[in-house]
Amino acid sequence: MPPLKGRGVAHALSRLSLLLLFPVLAGSLMITVDASLRPDGWGWALCIVTAFSCAVAAMDGSGLLVCPMSMLCCMVFLMQLSLLMAILLISASPEDLTHVPAGPAAASRLTASAAVAGSDQQLWHQLNHHQHHQSLLGEEQEQDIKQLQHPLNPQAGHEQQPTSPPIQAHPQAESGQQMGAVRGVGRGDQSETQEQHRERQEAVSTQTTEVPKLPQLATITVVLACAGEGEYAVKTAAKVVERTPAEVLDEVIVVDDGSSQKIKDVFLQSDLGKATLNSMRVRIIRHEKTLGLMIAKKTGGDEAKGDIIVFLDCHVSPRPNWYEEIRELIVQNPKRMVVPGITDLDLNTWEESAHTNVNTKTYLTWRADFDWFDDESPYVPVMSGGLLALSAFWWRATGGYDAGMRGWGGENLDQSLRSWLCGGEIMRAKSSRIAHMWRTSDPRTRAHYHLAGSAEINKRRVVAAWFDKFRVMYDPRMEQGDPRLDISSIQEVQARLNCKPFVHFLHRFRDVYIEGAVIPRLVFQLREKSTGLCITKSGEITRLRPCGPGGEHGNKEQLLHWANRRQSKAGAQHLRGGQVGDKHQCCSGIRFWSTDLCFDFADSAGVHTYLCDVTGQNANQQYLRREEDERILHQSWHAHGGMCLAPSRKDDGQGFPLGLTPCNALKGEQGRWEEIDAFEPIDTRLYKDEIRREGLADAAFPT
Repeated sequence: MPPLKGRGVAHALSRLSLLLLFPVLAGSLMITVDASLRPDGWGWALCIVTAFSCAVAAMDGSGLLVCPMSMLCCMVFLMQLSLLMAILLISASPEDLTHVPAGPAAASRLTASAAVAGSDQQLWHQLNHHQHHQSLLGEEQEQDIKQLQHPLNPQAGHEQQPTSPPIQAHPQAESGQQMGAVRGVGRGDQSETQEQHRERQEAVSTQTTEVPKLPQLATITVVLACAGEGEYAVKTAAKVVERTPAEVLDEVIVVDDGSSQKIKDVFLQSDLGKATLNSMRVRIIRHEKTLGLMIAKKTGGDEAKGDIIVFLDCHVSPRPNWYEEIRELIVQNPKRMVVPGITDLDLNTWEESAHTNVNTKTYLTWRADFDWFDDESPYVPVMSGGLLALSAFWWRATGGYDAGMRGWGGENLDQSLRSWLCGGEIMRAKSSRIAHMWRTSDPRTRAHYHLAGSAEINKRRVVAAWFDKFRVMYDPRMEQGDPRLDISSIQEVQARLNCKPFVHFLHRFRDVYIEGAVIPRLVFQLREKSTGLCITKSGEITRLRPCGPGGEHGNKEQLLHWANRRQSKAGAQHLRGGQVGDKHQCCSGIRFWSTDLCFDFADSAGVHTYLCDVTGQNANQQYLRREEDERILHQSWHAHGGMCLAPSRKDDGQGFPLGLTPCNALKGEQGRWEEIDAFEPIDTRLYKDEIRREGLADAAFPT
């Protein structure tokens, strides 16, 4: 090809290559970027910019442009960049221009929460470096917490399958890093932009006195906060889409909390995942770093557009019509939170197991933890935390999750108290059944997320913010709170919603705390007359050992009280569990004071302790004292002459083991018990003072 107007071919080609350098580099960059991050219209934009560059090169080769090469390249580069940006802006959809999946507001909130949590992180650092005798809980408290693990289920924890009583919880990880996000597939017919949605919802949160009336056909947004869940997230999202009508399900928001394998990639690797994404009812938001379950849930909750927000774990399977009772209850009262019936998941079928328990409610303990129980009441004192639903209005009004918490643990306590003390309530929807995968010995249930942060710090935040004068029951050093914790964000919610003192929660659930005697009338030691020794907790069993000092500051391993509700008084008029004839239905068992442990089953090793069943339904825990002969009878007292609590054999060097002996085989003072050094404990005194101060009435403690 001859040169144009005297410019050599080699010279013209070299200038052409420089002019085409920008579109080549821009195209290479776009190809390497994840497809979900590429802006709409990028292909057309590169084609137009390349054509423009070729036109300039042709003009240059013809000799029409006589400026120096450096000046030409600089001018053309600026024009190429401007042209590319203009084309991308023109081709972008309004949602792309206004929507950052994690949201600018969310990012600013995370930055603020990181600042709020700074002092908490410093506290956690200090706690990690304390000496053993300076530990946060203290040696006795730490030992008590270890005793909460049943011998048959030593690994019971936050996501363990509930036993009797059950124990549960949820995987989470640390937060506080800067958040990045990935666009997923969502509904394309939303006229309201994400930024407009966010502004509207934040405005609603400041108008909490006006409770909105929800439509009978309220829409639902399901939020799945996932970390390392892989195909389980796909199966969960697919079941939600399959079993929720399109007119009900606004969308499923899957928050990928920094999974090493991007959840979006997992979706695209299977036909089920592709079909679920193609349904246009799933949107994936990604945190580039693991921020923790609470932050992930907050990201999803703040992005939700439905009238109702349902939070689920990423390893569940809802049954058909799972949403109906949940929606009905929340429409009735938008300030109501709802817990579904949590059942067991069969991993082989991803359906509810054929033989399953249904778990819905727990109660708050002095350890700032929760224990499962069940009764006839539809009201739930404390949610387990993983599966819950509430209106978008109530989510904004209560502030969602405590932004100062990190890791996992304690968030369910905080949310429950926010609701009950600040004008809301929590109910269960037993017909709304959702099967849940519990963490068990099955390797398929193993967690694949990075766990960091401190559940203990989270619990201290709950205690400092909500327990009021009862803080001393968690830690005597917290009488005035903990100045190292910044709980100002919770205090703002308390002031805005005019939240009530903690005693209102205890009084509202006095069937648990008073009738179940979590708060007892009297605490004492039980001394066996024939030996003169006192019942003592020794690991997981009970023994007879020399009576130590009594009173509130005495030997904690020997301080007992009657506990658990009595199911029926029929035929037991001559028996007592502390208070016979009282209007409230207590008691039917024996509990170690300020712990969650009650006398339970007996075997050759002795009488074991286990988590108290406050309802009194667990027959193993039914121990009643017979007034006429001072013997303590087990629930089998009416058969075979009765079984009584007594020393089972001689001292084995660690004390006399306790056991159940036929009552008619006991002679003289054997198996006769007396209460010694009885006193009214601090939790009871606090409760009586606080209900009097708040003008509340309780038949157990008449004024």
